[in-house]
Amino acid sequence: MSIGDKIKAYRESLGLKGKEFAAKIGISGGSLSDLEHNNTKPAAETLELLVLNTDVNPMWLLTGIGDMRRNTESIPRVSEPHDPYIASVAEMMRAMDDDTKKDIQLSVQKEKLLRDLIKERQELKAG
Repeated sequence: MSIGDKIKAYRESLGLKGKEFAAKIGISGGSLSDLEHNNTKPAAETLELLVLNTDVNPMWLLTGIGDMRRNTESIPRVSEPHDPYIASVAEMMRAMDDDTKKDIQLSVQKEKLLRDLIKERQELKAG
């Protein structure tokens, strides 16, 4: 299964039309159509947008290994007041402007993605 086929399968699993999904990940409908029809291969920036704006599992997307979706149940929510670290970060972020908040969010998402990929690679080597 090509990466374009996987992107299409993932989109369809969400029940989204092409334009809706393209808007969700931040690309044009035409670009998504080209990807899904295997007319073009996704640029690194497109893959990054896809992974950061959805719960698609990057390992599955790139290799076909693992589940289609990442497990997001274990990610703590900011609204959970019992975790002092989350409460502290939330308080600091409340004082920041929107651009700074977005920069921090993107940075944290990239860090998590990198850690997930490293962990999955280590598990593949060990298993």
